[in-house]
This record gives sequence, structure tokens and C-alpha cells, in this order.
Amino acid sequence: MTPAVAILAHKNFDRVAQVVRFLSDAGLYVCIHVDQSVSPDRFNKFKTSLSNFPDVLWAKRIDCEWGRFSLVEATLGMSTEILAKWPDAGHVMLLSGDSLPIRPPAEFITFLQDNPDVDFIESVAIGNNNWVTGGLGIERFTLSFPFAWKKQRRLFDLWVEVQRKLHLTRRIPSGLRPHIGSQWWCLSRQTLEAILHDPARAINDAYFRKCWIPDESYFQTLARNHARTIESRSLLFSRFDHQGKPTAFYDDHAGLLGTIDAFFARKIWAGSARLYQRFLNPQAKTLTGETTPNFKRI
Repeated sequence: MTPAVAILAHKNFDRVAQVVRFLSDAGLYVCIHVDQSVSPDRFNKFKTSLSNFPDVLWAKRIDCEWGRFSLVEATLGMSTEILAKWPDAGHVMLLSGDSLPIRPPAEFITFLQDNPDVDFIESVAIGNNNWVTGGLGIERFTLSFPFAWKKQRRLFDLWVEVQRKLHLTRRIPSGLRPHIGSQWWCLSRQTLEAILHDPARAINDAYFRKCWIPDESYFQTLARNHARTIESRSLLFSRFDHQGKPTAFYDDHAGLLGTIDAFFARKIWAGSARLYQRFLNPQAKTLTGETTPNFKRI
């Protein structure tokens, strides 16, 4: 079985293309979603830069907005297209456009082949509020969020307060226990197919469409209903500040990234030329020169 990588991209396409070439050359399947907000000229230029990689899959484009269901919709679309195109895709790894591999792709492939029935997704029951740093907890699931936080902040805040004062709540669909976690997961083919073909798919999608930041809860919740074995962690490393915002990595973080128990890292600054050169080196036995982490085999 060959893993597939699904990349959500919206900027720094020269860097994304470097990563795509590296992963594709290493034998991974690659699917790219380019945000619909990107102009046709920029999209076509990006696509042309990868014309020598005809096996790269270009997913149907959706206009994605932070905190909204559109990110889930784009991810569901990529997953559907990946599973249809590559019958031997055993896992799908979701990455952002600013992600880099921090271990050799061969190690990633071997790791997943050794764990064919395991889903690697951070999935924490919503009652365990240690995952949420500020902001909304259970209310993500019991209130409705028709307004965009970034573009309609005043209406967003006002509607939250109105719902609280009037005790307006939504019912969580039967059979769902809300879980939350990192957007960046690696799910098995079986689990993804079960989520995509769930008899309650229409109900689930309609419910999560009104949740707050559903990319951190849709798959994290539904995987609990369908997965055989969940390892509640991401194979992609992110570091966050005290406000829960991801921090960027620069050239001088190479040593740190070499000690991380993960295969990818995100929020790599596009100007970190030495990081891209060092990590995208197909000749390196390890991408950092550091000791290989002792990855857990299930």
C-alpha cells in the first residue's frame, strides 16, 4: 500500500512545488487543493511548474475560509478523489502548504505499512479542555455560527452573546460524542471510506457546517465512530504560543526539528532557504543528521 499526501495550499507556491516534487519522487501519491480565491493566472502558473509530474492530482477548488466548513469540504473532496484515483492508497496524510518533511519519506512509508489499520489523529473528548487554549469549548458544538469570525467579527460576537442570553442551543446528533484536535491527521483508507459513506453523512455535514472551526472537530469526532485503532496524535508537528496560535520555524530550528517525534512540521517560513535545501535532500539518510526518533509501532 502507498500513502497519499493531501495538501491544502493558498500561497508560496514555489515552496509547495518543491515539496510536491520531493514527495512524488519518493513514491508518495500527491493531491493538491488550491484555494479558489487564488487567481487563475497564479493557479495556472503553479500547475505548469509541476507539469512534469502528471500523476499529481489537482482537486476541485473551493473558496476556503478559516473557521468555516469550507475547509472540511475541501478536505472531503480531496479524500474522495484520492480514494477513487489510487485504490492502493492505504493512508491519507493531510498537510498544509507550509509543511516540510522532517524525516525521509521512506521512513514514513514504512511506518504506515507497519501500521495499516491505525489512524493517527489527535482526538480529545471535548470535556478534556486541556486541548483548548482560550476561546470556545463545548459551545463550538452547541451554538450556531452563521457569521465569519474574520470578516464579520462584530456580528459573530453579537450572535454568540444573543444565544447565551436566550439559552439557544443546538442538539448534537445522536451517536456523536464531540472530539477536538489538530486539523492535520493521517487516516487509513478504511476510516476515510467509512466517514465518506456514513449513512448519516448528510446529517453530520449539516450539523458541522454550523459548528465553530469544524476542521478541528469533524474528522476528530467521526473517526471515533469508525476507526479500528486510533493513535491520538498528529504525525505533523506544530508549536503554539500562549494564545494557541502556531509559531513559525526558521533556518536556525533545524536541530530542534531533528528531535521531533513526527514526520512533518508546519509553519515553515517561506524564506527559510536552508531548511528547504536541507530537508528536501533525497541523498540524506536522515533529513536532519540527528538521531532518528524511536517511532512507536502499534
